[in-house]
Amino acid sequence: MDSLHVGAYNRFAHAAATQVISSPGTMYNPLFLFGVPGTGKSHLLHALAHALSNETNGVGVFVTTGPRLSRAVNAALAAKNTASIDKLAADAKALLIDDIHLMSVSDLNKNALANVFKSFFDRKLQVVLTSGYPPRALAALEESLKFSFSKGWSVDLKVPGPAAQKDLISAAADRSGTEFGADEIGLLHEKLSQWGYQELSQWLHRFAQLKKQREAAAQPALLADMLPLIYEPVLAGGGSAPQAGAPFQPPPVAVGAVSLAVIVPKDQLGLSTFVAGRFHEVGAKNSMRQSYRHALWESYDAQQPFGAPFMIGDLCERAAVTHVLVLGPSPESALGPRATEFAHAVRHILENLGMEMGWIPFSGATIDANYLNAHLDFIAAPARTA
Repeated sequence: MDSLHVGAYNRFAHAAATQVISSPGTMYNPLFLFGVPGTGKSHLLHALAHALSNETNGVGVFVTTGPRLSRAVNAALAAKNTASIDKLAADAKALLIDDIHLMSVSDLNKNALANVFKSFFDRKLQVVLTSGYPPRALAALEESLKFSFSKGWSVDLKVPGPAAQKDLISAAADRSGTEFGADEIGLLHEKLSQWGYQELSQWLHRFAQLKKQREAAAQPALLADMLPLIYEPVLAGGGSAPQAGAPFQPPPVAVGAVSLAVIVPKDQLGLSTFVAGRFHEVGAKNSMRQSYRHALWESYDAQQPFGAPFMIGDLCERAAVTHVLVLGPSPESALGPRATEFAHAVRHILENLGMEMGWIPFSGATIDANYLNAHLDFIAAPARTA
């Protein structure tokens, strides 16, 4: 907990977490932490897990995510081996779940999932949950899991104010290994105030990867040199309309190629080849050396706001791809007004499946910076060949 910055935006959550550490399973059970992306929910949950682990000598703190737990239960049910899940719960002394709102619950797995939580509550063991939404927005999930998220203590984490953001940007840059000078931290703070602090970690990652590439090529690699390449064009928006049905010839597949899925809205199928072609064109122009093997061309229903992220995850898991390029929904679709929220959900679901996602906003499908950002996002982990 020592690594946390405490301010007005998270003071109540920090106090509740401190109480949980000193007396787990009592007053705040479950502890439900919610807020928009970038408010530090995951950071707080993992700091809390570390502190609880210290209290139990490293034994029995079960840390997972909503998508990962539902997948594990589904696999156990398919193998007719729910005893493995029961043992996992029985051996644990605390349960901490990130992104509970992204848990995939169905008629087939809801009883088994409910039993996991019941095991902890019956033994008065601590449960900590994070969510992008407040408990009142998750009534259907509560009903399936057979307990109230707000029966313990619910805390709304806020976006930090401008003064705190600058300190947090500096700390996050240090953790990511990105070396920025004080002037660059100030510049990044100024730019993120226009785009949104919530995507800090993603932008830091992109700048770090681009900095490495440009330094290796003996190119200017200060923040001011990189902003016009990957940030300012995205902020400006605009661009011409993408060309449906554009001809596309996949580049030759080289040694070390990774599998790539291209996913577009169902009503925009003609843009698949345009998006793929532009992705490879921008990659070649910027000396991106990773080779890709096109393993899946698919679509999602942009008129189904709640099921689409899970459907994309299922499609990509069945195809065993490792990298996923997604074209966002058109502004006129049901998902259009919620495109940012949708992108966040899809990214987290795919990350829990061990996949990297590149996101192309529909309105920015002709902006090169979006494709360069997708290439940089694909460097989030060592390439997994397939």
